[in-house]
Amino acid sequence: MTWAEPGVKLGANVNITAISKEGRILRSFWRWPALFCCLFFLAVEVLAEEPDRIRFMPVDQVKAGMVGVGKTVFSGTQIEEFQVEILGVLKKARPHGDIILAKVSGGPLAQTGVIKGMSGSPVYIEGKLIGAVAYAWSFSTQPICGIAPIMEMLDLWHQMEIGQRERGKSLEGLPEAGELGLGVEEVLLRGDFWQDSLQLAAARGPALVPLETPVMLSGFDERVVAQMAPVFQKFGLIPIQAGSATDEELEVPFEPGASLAVQLVRGDAIISAVGTLTHREGDRIIGFGHPMFLAGGVDFPMSGAYVHSVLPSQVSSFKLASATRQMGSLRQDGRAGVAGIIGQEPRMLPIDLEIRYQDEAEPETFFFEIIDNKFFSPNLVVWTTLNALLVSGKSMGDATMELDARIVIRGHPDLRLRNIYTGAMPQAILSKELGEIIALLQQNKLEGASLQRLSLNISVENRRRRALISSARAGKQIVRPGEEVPVTVFLEPYRGEERTLSITIRVPDDAPEGRLVLQISDAAFSTKWEQNRAPHRFKFNNLSQLLDMLGELERNDQLIVKLVTARSGVVIKGQELPSLPPSALAVLRGSQKSGEGGMTHELVLAQKILPTDYVLSGHIALPLTVRR
Repeated sequence: MTWAEPGVKLGANVNITAISKEGRILRSFWRWPALFCCLFFLAVEVLAEEPDRIRFMPVDQVKAGMVGVGKTVFSGTQIEEFQVEILGVLKKARPHGDIILAKVSGGPLAQTGVIKGMSGSPVYIEGKLIGAVAYAWSFSTQPICGIAPIMEMLDLWHQMEIGQRERGKSLEGLPEAGELGLGVEEVLLRGDFWQDSLQLAAARGPALVPLETPVMLSGFDERVVAQMAPVFQKFGLIPIQAGSATDEELEVPFEPGASLAVQLVRGDAIISAVGTLTHREGDRIIGFGHPMFLAGGVDFPMSGAYVHSVLPSQVSSFKLASATRQMGSLRQDGRAGVAGIIGQEPRMLPIDLEIRYQDEAEPETFFFEIIDNKFFSPNLVVWTTLNALLVSGKSMGDATMELDARIVIRGHPDLRLRNIYTGAMPQAILSKELGEIIALLQQNKLEGASLQRLSLNISVENRRRRALISSARAGKQIVRPGEEVPVTVFLEPYRGEERTLSITIRVPDDAPEGRLVLQISDAAFSTKWEQNRAPHRFKFNNLSQLLDMLGELERNDQLIVKLVTARSGVVIKGQELPSLPPSALAVLRGSQKSGEGGMTHELVLAQKILPTDYVLSGHIALPLTVRR
């Protein structure tokens, strides 16, 4: 179709000029919808970005002299406002981050200074959220704080989503085995797993440091609190004796400025770290403004909190608070704060504990739930077990305690642990060894051990049942292969008369001619001696081997008798091969692959275990000579 020139006649009574005007109007009419569409999509794009512009103020827009308000809880659950004056912005005051310096006032702040427990309190300027109170000047006489910028905190949600996806690839979010954990053989040899806890260097002196997080303890003996303190202080947490909320179902507003509690232990004893909720979008929240443990992806229960009081101090003012009902799960513990999801259930490790005393008909029972985390669970097991033993009976004086523990592990048979402890403070030894076993399971480098439940039964007797292995005598010094050797062992009980034990041990038919050693010892010496004799037995190839070893641990009330020769043996993939001929040993010694096994220094020809009525200590070595 071709448009005619204006003024050209097309036919009777038809004017091209008129048609041309109407055409331009028609073409203009059709151009308007296209313009409207462009404006519409532009408006949608602007509106999509506008909420962030309306709600948040980036740190580069914050200037000295600006004033605003903050929100926090000083008492109960009521969110109150306090005043904020911006003093400036400290660029790169921390790695990859800025800090907004501000002076706060209002409420009790003139008397208390910046309060521990305010971490996460949101701060607004012109109605826009700029960040959260998170830092303070140590030894400052003025209520001056550092504010963590909100745009850095919002990135926690992105990290949380990445963590959620990664957890979905593994069994219920279990961490990778061996990551930053102790090796099995290291724990066995050193026996002090908490010395390798993660450590965050906390600055001291006149410096801008993260506000210490108050950790509320309910139901804990002060001696257990003294053990907790140095561990928590490494992470900038202050343990504080407190009570539980009078009504755990108390409705707490879970909104910006509300108290935010992270529960590490709940049940008959409670450990809760308390801060403040900074921002909420739907079912997602962020808070604190600084890390709690800097543990990355976590799964801790989070709840509201009821503030009983603010305790002022020139050194360390803090909120005294109690956790209320659970609101969801904390999923991210990062450099800029913590983030969580409302309505999700965290994974917890339940502990049933029953303590039965010799003179009492009814046992005392305790129930705890602790966070399921390979770095923190071992310490929490130690503290809850020790605390129950200290508060349930006498905490000092002679006692004997017998442990019967069952550990339920997903995909494996239940692990049963039985042992006995005695002395003036057997509670400490029992709980420490139990914590070490939990550390072995959760921090092993073989595979993730999904612990489902701990059931502990402890029998207590109010006397010390200890005996020293003072001497021993063999019925013969010269023996033949296949011969039974009678052995008499002399015990010196604590405050008792000497006792004797009789046992026989058979010399194997293939025993080599020459010198043997009859080794008589307690369980602890036997275990250490085995670690030196055959260290490759304690380097496991799978979790099942580790569980087998733990299930076969000798008890403290057992007398261990071993017939030992200086001949070498071999261990391959955790299994000892004791009866190989010399030619085979020579071949294996020359071809052994690195890491798969190794030689033993000595060889156990025979072994017998005799139960006794005492926790034993000591060892005796008797020489024997084999003649054919």
